[in-house]
Amino acid sequence: MGPLEQARQAEAEIRRGDWRGPLHGIPLALKDLIDTSGVPTTAASAHYKDHIPVDDAEVIRRLKAAGAVLPGKAEPA
Repeated sequence: MGPLEQARQAEAEIRRGDWRGPLHGIPLALKDLIDTSGVPTTAASAHYKDHIPVDDAEVIRRLKAAGAVLPGKAEPA
């Protein structure tokens, strides 16, 4: 599910009174070090250029459970 769909779902849940907590509906950019299922995670390393995790890291599972909207990864500076 893309970020726009995530935001719409969060809005609908909040309107129904199904509030998950202070992160519900808040968009968060993630560092490219954290495994996110189906999203390339390279850690800015050529060694991991083709790494696409099949499972979410624990922090991602918890953010999703808290209703955070995860639009993508932050590029290294």
